[in-house]
Amino acid sequence: MANANLLEISRFLIAGLPVVIPTDTVLGLAMMVTASGDPQILFTIKDRPVDKSIPWLIGSLDDLDTYTSGLPDWALSMAERFWPGALTLVCRASSAVPPAFAAPDGSIALRMPNHPLALELLHTLAAPLACTSANISGQEPVSRVSELDPRIAGRVAGVLDDSGYGPPGQALPSTIVSCLGDGPEVLRKGDLTLDELLSGLRQQERP
Repeated sequence: MANANLLEISRFLIAGLPVVIPTDTVLGLAMMVTASGDPQILFTIKDRPVDKSIPWLIGSLDDLDTYTSGLPDWALSMAERFWPGALTLVCRASSAVPPAFAAPDGSIALRMPNHPLALELLHTLAAPLACTSANISGQEPVSRVSELDPRIAGRVAGVLDDSGYGPPGQALPSTIVSCLGDGPEVLRKGDLTLDELLSGLRQQERP
């Protein structure tokens, strides 16, 4: 599928179709949560096991109030310090999260991307995007459209053209932190290190 502009990509998403979008980390395979009741199409496109839930991209810290339940204060502090950015928080899902998008343990993974086009798209739609890396399962994620697997490109409605928006994202994915326990637990090492996360928390806690 050829590159598309923001308006075209928005229309595809509103119609419930999958697209590829740029982020500050890797290219994302995305669908609009409120337009599609089932993320199965994303699993099919990238040949991903269905036992792994799809993270969401959100456009505002306020979305944490909507889509999470019982969020610890330290988790909110972490979001305030590192969002938008390469940090994904695994939180307890609220009733606003459709069951098909929640993990088997009732959690949801959320991130606010630090990319102007991705954020503009989220603000335009006023809805979260279920978004996973745009690669065939088992292959390395990519950050450039030129590196996109033709099988992925051929299975989506469009690829958001980010030319003119500076350098591509980093090939390193986001750091995933579980917020389900008494303190942060790194589930996947990514662009942010544990030392950076804890240092950020300490800075937030200073009077």
